[in-house]
Amino acid sequence: MKIKYFCCKFLVCILTWGVAPTLFHSCTNNDSLYKQGRFLYDSKQYSKALELFQQAANSGNSSAMNDIGWMYEKGEGVNVDFNKAMERYQKAAKAGSNAAMTNIGWMYDKAEGVSEDNVKAVEWYRKGIEAGNVDAIYDLAWMYENGEGVNTDYLKAMEYYQRAAKSGNAEAMNNIGWMYEKGKGIDVNYSKAMEWYHKASLQGISDATFNLGYMYEKGEGVNIDYQKALQLYQQASEDGNARAMNNIGWLYNKGLGVEKNNTIAIEWYNKSAKAGYANAFYNLGWMYHHGEGVTVDYQKAMELYQKAAVLDFGDAMNNLGWMYQKGEGVKVDFQSAMNWYKKAASAGSIDGMNNIAWMYEKGVGIKKDVHKAAEWYEKADKYKNQE
Repeated sequence: MKIKYFCCKFLVCILTWGVAPTLFHSCTNNDSLYKQGRFLYDSKQYSKALELFQQAANSGNSSAMNDIGWMYEKGEGVNVDFNKAMERYQKAAKAGSNAAMTNIGWMYDKAEGVSEDNVKAVEWYRKGIEAGNVDAIYDLAWMYENGEGVNTDYLKAMEYYQRAAKSGNAEAMNNIGWMYEKGKGIDVNYSKAMEWYHKASLQGISDATFNLGYMYEKGEGVNIDYQKALQLYQQASEDGNARAMNNIGWLYNKGLGVEKNNTIAIEWYNKSAKAGYANAFYNLGWMYHHGEGVTVDYQKAMELYQKAAVLDFGDAMNNLGWMYQKGEGVKVDFQSAMNWYKKAASAGSIDGMNNIAWMYEKGVGIKKDVHKAAEWYEKADKYKNQE
């Protein structure tokens, strides 16, 4: 979702001879105020920009109304106020701003100031599309891909991503690549995936650059090339991509394409963790848990696993269960171990599922139940086959 600039509609100026000059002056005046406001906004002079946006909005400029809503939504020059943002977006949409229609959809989608309502979000995204907003095309594609407000439909998602990409939306290009890589609604096609990732990367989408690096690391459609992967990860990391930072750490941790260096690995894991990436917290926890590049420190490991667990990282939950089961840094507590394994399983951890099965099979901390053990082993196998 981005602020869009829309020129003032000059059709209102083509009226009777006596009235036209006044309307033309009014139209160009509020358009001029808006442009001045945009210049100040882009210079991060938010308070001054807001003043000019308000003047332009009072003269009927729908883009100014939308941008005021954006500033309230993002807290730029004002305190965050979702209610005021929605109010401004509604006025702008009524005045014809297709960006505002899309932004209303976003607020329903993300539950900003309103209850989450994906059906309404889809409704507003459709209105935005009908009014000509490209961002709404991308947003609707996302809804179809993820089954939010509509049934999951990968073919529809691909159709809308293609439309958005044709209009220049680089994030859509990246997502088309992802669908080809993962075979979502279409056959896996690594060549097309790389083609679309490359297009998106050239337009500055760091996730696309990361995805290219991942394909070189895993040998998807190309020969494994760790050095090429590292180069692409470094490029993405320069744009603040936390996943790329984590994977640079992984390459150094495992000595893939570079000399193994756990000190450098930890530096990159820390950078990624500071950016809030769950996998990096998990990897740091593993380093402290097993003494890789640092002295074994179970308390530190638990602390880092817990941070990853808060971010819903299943394998971190599993490892917390393991530490309670083995008494690493804590007293042996089979009940806590089982609780963490169950949380891990709910988050998709195959190891968590297998550990629940093992505890039932062996009767560790729980009544032995071979039938439940078999059920959990089967769940783990099914989940593994779906990956």
